[in-house]
Amino acid sequence: MVRVLVTELACASGRSPEGRIAPPTVIYREDSVTIIFGTRPLAGTQTCQARPPAEVSVDLREPIGNRVLLDGSVFPAEPRGEAAP
Repeated sequence: MVRVLVTELACASGRSPEGRIAPPTVIYREDSVTIIFGTRPLAGTQTCQARPPAEVSVDLREPIGNRVLLDGSVFPAEPRGEAAP
């Protein structure tokens, strides 16, 4: 299991994405593990103020090991976090 912070990219009037986060897509490669989240948008017009993150636990079917953990919310995916000792 890995814990990540999910920050919504869209405007959400300062609300956390908690309760609107879709299940993650996890891509396992030989040298990396990429995690991608989506969020369901709020209805109506939203202001673009601070976007508080929501902590989410992800159960992985494979250990990360020596692979890089990548954030798939951007392209190209970017490294995030640190490997466990």
